[in-house]
Amino acid sequence: MHLRHLTGEKIKAVTEAICGKLGIAPEQLPEVQWGEGNSRKLWEAVAEATGFKVQQLKSALHNYKNPSSSSYKPEFEARLRAVAPQWWGDKDSTSKKAELKAMALRGDPRPSKNGKKKHPLGHPLCEYTHPSRACYDQVFDQEIRALRPDWFLDTAALNKAELKAMALREESRPNQKKHPMGGALCRYTNPKSNNYDPSFDQEIRALRPDWFLDTAALNKAELKAMALREESRPNAKKHPLGHPLCDYTNSKSDSYDPVFDQELRSLRPDWFTRSTQLRNSRTTNKKAKKP
Repeated sequence: MHLRHLTGEKIKAVTEAICGKLGIAPEQLPEVQWGEGNSRKLWEAVAEATGFKVQQLKSALHNYKNPSSSSYKPEFEARLRAVAPQWWGDKDSTSKKAELKAMALRGDPRPSKNGKKKHPLGHPLCEYTHPSRACYDQVFDQEIRALRPDWFLDTAALNKAELKAMALREESRPNQKKHPMGGALCRYTNPKSNNYDPSFDQEIRALRPDWFLDTAALNKAELKAMALREESRPNAKKHPLGHPLCDYTNSKSDSYDPVFDQELRSLRPDWFTRSTQLRNSRTTNKKAKKP
């Protein structure tokens, strides 16, 4: 059922549901102050009464009142503005937009909506400047883009260009934990990621196939070779394969490989004797300390 097919009885039911949610009589509805709490109750009541999801209702409202939408109805917008002016920006959104403009004029970096440097205005900025969002403000969008075009650069395109340049400069693959491009490379080349780019993935793999070698398989092969050569166990602090060995043979590790663990322990039980004795002695000491 489409929203425009709501009957008079259904609209009456919606009104009653809203009033019940707010604890008021229908005649008091025009006097309601639509703060954040009441707005949430309004959406919940309408969703319950109509059977639509809240996001469906918000998307429909956005389309009906947005001049850039093909579903825009100017008469409907005029009626809505008369009965619900708060849907075109309350004091809270007005203050947020003012602060965003102030940040832009001060030369501040774009407020981030994710990560360690997440900013409280990062998400609102996206909401006000993305045409598909219910809070989209076309006037504000144009103003803020004119003030700070650098806030709206295609960062994905810039990242991909930098990764290609790194590949051509024959640099090492950027580490996901230590290099700012490491995480980006993983996102663009992992089919399970929302940011996956098959064209870029194919191109970067052709440029640097060594960036995509199965390092875990290589590490395990080298560890087996070391075991067969009867070398000492690689030290976790001094040898590059020390930490990988711990990861592949520790059942609590995300990289644990039970097959490899069993095979390596059968080849070199002496590599694991001391660590087993240490674990057992620690467990014994803990038990002894308990009253």
